[in-house]
Amino acid sequence: MGVSRVKASTASVIATLEPVLAAIWGFLLFGQVPTALTLVAYVLIIIASIIVSLGSEA
Repeated sequence: MGVSRVKASTASVIATLEPVLAAIWGFLLFGQVPTALTLVAYVLIIIASIIVSLGSEA
C-alpha cells in the first residue's frame, strides 16, 4: 500500500541513504565509531542524495 504512494525518485533516495542511517544506528546503539574515510563516504552519499532529490523536483 505505501509503496504505491511513493515516487520512484523518493524511494531511490531513501534506499541510497540506508547505509548512512544504518551507520548512525550502529553508532548510537553499539558505539561503533566510523573511520575518517567512512565519514567522507557518508558525506558524499548525502550530498549525492540531495542533488538527486533537488533535480527530480525540477
